[in-house]
Amino acid sequence: MESSPILVYLAIPSLHKGGTESQVRILYSTLTELGYDVRIITRKGLAGCSISDLKFMKIIEVPNKSGPNPLLLVKIYKLFHSESRKIFVFSYLDQMNVVFGILSFFTSFTWFSSERSDPRYRTSLYYSLSKLLMKRSRILCNSTVGLKYYRDRGYDVLKINNFIKNNYLLEDNYVWDKDFYTHSRLVSTKNILFLLHAWKIAKLNSRLFIFGSGPQFNDILLFIRMNSIQNVYLANELEEGRLLCEFSFFISASILEGFPNSPIEALLANKLLLLSNIDSHKDILEFNSEYLFDLNSVNTLVRLLRKSIDLSMDSYIKAIERQKEGLKRFSNESTALSYSEILK
Repeated sequence: MESSPILVYLAIPSLHKGGTESQVRILYSTLTELGYDVRIITRKGLAGCSISDLKFMKIIEVPNKSGPNPLLLVKIYKLFHSESRKIFVFSYLDQMNVVFGILSFFTSFTWFSSERSDPRYRTSLYYSLSKLLMKRSRILCNSTVGLKYYRDRGYDVLKINNFIKNNYLLEDNYVWDKDFYTHSRLVSTKNILFLLHAWKIAKLNSRLFIFGSGPQFNDILLFIRMNSIQNVYLANELEEGRLLCEFSFFISASILEGFPNSPIEALLANKLLLLSNIDSHKDILEFNSEYLFDLNSVNTLVRLLRKSIDLSMDSYIKAIERQKEGLKRFSNESTALSYSEILK
């Protein structure tokens, strides 16, 4: 079989479980199926060996040092200079954006950096360095707010939607147990404590399941216990089978998001979405804004929680179908086509 005239590198610090890491794995598979020769560059020992599909991937491990250390830069420089084919690089997260920003001064390749969150709230010095170097690339954003932020500042930027796990797609299977769930990384920007405050006030005869891991896990657990909040369950993992046969509602009180995969996957599994009124969520619920809630008062969420469980089954199904109107803009086929276009 003739090798591809194009060599594609996907560079990410690790492939452990996470939203960006999941997108890189899907992109690897998609581009490989399209006939491209794809390699993943990641830090040694951080490839995420528990993920079963890694054994089918071409992975290049680089020295496990934080930041753009000389050994890492030299290894990638030599790697690129040993190739005669045209090289495309997609770099993910600040560390890899900085590494390939520096390398772009010394060797030739077509570089696409990435912005996976809301850049308006990013203030670290490392991000400032990353943003400066990203001027040398074309930035791929996965959100409207990211697109506008960089475009207004004169960057070369393109919005490409995330891939969606469509194995949740169900036609007419609805669960009416009136239980709620949220699924996210447990960090302050996900605003779980705000959600718990509203849940305590609402006093619903329903259950709230919080799935996720992260630095706020213990703080959330302590908040639940100290405030004697009832009918709340905290767990690290959400098994796929549970999503298909449990829960009526998905809820997110996030302060900021890039491309919110979890709500879209929930909607594909026929869960009614209750989302904070932020730009990324409005992209999804532009056809059903009555299920957006403001973050300036916990009572707005309390009222929405109570309203939701008072729906009839028929009204619940109709509300989900209205929300699904917004999904027509998000398809894996159009995302794959966007990548094919920029690799021409």
